Amino acid sequence: DLQRVVNILLEAVAEGLLLPTEVGKEYAFAHDIIEHAARSLVPEGEERDVLLVEIATVLVEREAIDGDEWMLFAAARHFNSVPRKYIESLDDLASLNLRAAKSATAKASVPQAAQLLRSGVSCLDNDSCWTSNYDLSFDLYNRLLSAEFALRNNDAARAAIDVVLSNATSLRDKSASHLIMMRLAVETSDRDYSKAVEIGLDLLTNEYGESNL
Repeated sequence: DLQRVVNILLEAVAEGLLLPTEVGKEYAFAHDIIEHAARSLVPEGEERDVLLVEIATVLVEREAIDGDEWMLFAAARHFNSVPRKYIESLDDLASLNLRAAKSATAKASVPQAAQLLRSGVSCLDNDSCWTSNYDLSFDLYNRLLSAEFALRNNDAARAAIDVVLSNATSLRDKSASHLIMMRLAVETSDRDYSKAVEIGLDLLTNEYGESNL
């Protein structure tokens, strides 16, 4: 049970094998050598992948009860590390990555959020996700384009923008993409203000119906 797991963790801390982190109830190996030795106890391959899925499944269940965020991050990390054939529902995994990314964003951990969002997007079926699960697809891509822009991954931001603009069904859903399109024009090394104005005028004319400009 959970108390038994806690006791094992505390014993590992007492032995110097684990260290408590600043995240709260999360622990880290005291040294890379210890982590490598622990992982080597379970050989790579199907056995390890199945074990990671089982651990992640328990963490998701416990997080729903206890609300401990570290369980959310750990579950997402374990699920993302195994081949897709071991994942029962890719939509559920995409949603899990989205939840974890929102928590990471709230903690101002943009690189972590971006990685979780990329993992979430990779779970989507590009041929049908925008029709079968619009809200999930939009939320993942819309947050991803903002995260990539914040990290100055401009090509990745543009790629995400293209996906949103090709699939979003309302001007409201396209608004973040439009804004970042203009910011990309003026906040990159080119500093192309005329291009930003051109983009803005084109949007006003063709998207927002303002023809008297």
